[in-house]
Amino acid sequence: MPSNNLITPVARMGKIIKTTILSLLTALFLILAIFPILWLISTSLRTGLDVYSPSLLPAKISFESYEFVIHHSPFFQWFINSVLISISAMFLSVIVASLAAYSMSRFVTKWKQTLSKSILFAYMFPPILLVLPLFMLFVELGLLDRKLGLIFAYSMSNLPFAMWLLAAYFETIPKEIDEAAKIDGAGNNYIFWRMIIPMAAPGLATSAIFVFINAWNEFVLALTLINSDANKTLPIGLYAQMGGKAGELVLWNNRMATSALVILPMLLVFLSLNKYITKGLTAGALKG
Repeated sequence: MPSNNLITPVARMGKIIKTTILSLLTALFLILAIFPILWLISTSLRTGLDVYSPSLLPAKISFESYEFVIHHSPFFQWFINSVLISISAMFLSVIVASLAAYSMSRFVTKWKQTLSKSILFAYMFPPILLVLPLFMLFVELGLLDRKLGLIFAYSMSNLPFAMWLLAAYFETIPKEIDEAAKIDGAGNNYIFWRMIIPMAAPGLATSAIFVFINAWNEFVLALTLINSDANKTLPIGLYAQMGGKAGELVLWNNRMATSALVILPMLLVFLSLNKYITKGLTAGALKG
């Protein structure tokens, strides 16, 4: 039989090879994921014919594209609209979802798993299926081409996922806390707002971030429900920039500068709250 002295180096070598291969694959996937963003930023910093250069680095770094986008386009109007609509949809979705999820986790005992799966199943339907019903409904309610209508649409479309995630997170909070508080004379409102909500901060942050990102990037509903330039969001504004007249030169550096400015706020939000996302999704995965 081979001795342990021979087996150990072989096992160690196999582990090193496996780790090296996994590291190389991870680095490859990371490069493939980051390369489009690097190319976008590089193009936005170019001028003239250098835009069409195959080199990753610009011949000369210039911020003329960003200056043009900021001072000579309705970028700030689109930005304000996107911020207002995304934040409003985020708060509305999280508040309604937290109330519904807490009720489901504490007061629903029969068919709880079926209800949870049904909520998640509703989120799986593509938003494009809602376009025609929402359009007809908003025409009747007078919400067409209004920011308020888009806020309601985004809140409704993101509500199922937020409810499912928060219900799973509320399950991780022991029910004994509620029972002990009730013995001390606390009501349901006090327990929910003063005790449970602070403890569920990671789950709330995760839901809020996902709703915000979905609302910030959403294109189909905004394109259908918004007509006026004054109410356009950033994705619709960027799409409008792409359409030029026949024979008109497309200024790709300006387009890429606009895209970079669209991505930046979302990236900052995601990086600053990354630990909450990880913690919230982990709890949801364990209990979901």
